[in-house]
Amino acid sequence: MLHVKVPEGPGIPRLRVIRDGQTIVEQETRSLDLKLPGPGRYRSEAYLRQPGLTGWRRWTLWIFSNPVYVTAAKN
Repeated sequence: MLHVKVPEGPGIPRLRVIRDGQTIVEQETRSLDLKLPGPGRYRSEAYLRQPGLTGWRRWTLWIFSNPVYVTAAKN
C-alpha cells in the first residue's frame, strides 16, 4: 500500500504516482491510498495551480519524491 499526503494549503493539488516511468494514477486530492500493482520503482509528484492572471492557472510541480523500490516477497 502506498500512502501519499500533502500539507493543507490553498487549492486542491494534483497528485501523480509513477511506476517505472509510467503514470499509474493522477487525481486532484490532498491524500491518496494506492494498492500497489506489483514490484517496481515508484515515485510520487504533487502539482499546484499557479494563481493570478500571470499564472494562467497552469499546473506547476510543487513536490516530488525520491524513488521507492518495491521488490517481490521472498518465500
